[in-house]
Amino acid sequence: RLNTILKEHNFSGYIEADGGVNLENIGSVFADGARAFVGGGAIIGQQDVRAAIRDFRTEVLSSRRQLLLDKANELGGTELVNKWIGLHVVGEKQEQIKKIAQERGYL
Repeated sequence: RLNTILKEHNFSGYIEADGGVNLENIGSVFADGARAFVGGGAIIGQQDVRAAIRDFRTEVLSSRRQLLLDKANELGGTELVNKWIGLHVVGEKQEQIKKIAQERGYL
C-alpha cells in the first residue's frame, strides 16, 4: 500500500484522492490512507449537495470507526473494544460502533 511505503519514508503530509471518488468507494479510499478527497461530480453533480456531503461524511466516519475497532482489537482484544465502545455515549454513536464491532466479529 502507498500509505505504508510513505510512512516508511517518514512522509508527514496527507494523501489526497482526486478522480473517481464516489459514495461507493470513499470508505475503502479512506481505509487505504487518503485523508483529503475531491468529490467533483459525485458531489457537485447532485441535486442536494448538502445531503451528498453528509452521505460522504457518514461513509468516511464508518470506515474510520472500523479502522479504530481493528486497532483496538489488535491491541487489547474484546476488552479494549468494549472500553472504546463505552466511551461513546452521545446519541446513536455507541449503537453504531457496537454494530460495526459485531459485524467484524469483535463482540
